Amino acid sequence: MITLWSAPAGTEQTIQEVNGDEKTKAFARSIGLIPGAKVRIISAYEGGVVIISEDMRTALSRQIAEQIRI
Repeated sequence: MITLWSAPAGTEQTIQEVNGDEKTKAFARSIGLIPGAKVRIISAYEGGVVIISEDMRTALSRQIAEQIRI
């Protein structure tokens, strides 16, 4: 598995697991990033990644994107 941070832009991925502390996991759940969820990687930049999940565009910090395995 790789992380959201490592995923190439323009691809669709499926979330396998969310790691990190409970605050990180709760945040991920609150925006629909749970195992089985599909996400499209829009772009990556030095500080994070932009995704679309459930028709919602979201920017994630690198720190959070590295905790989400696909």
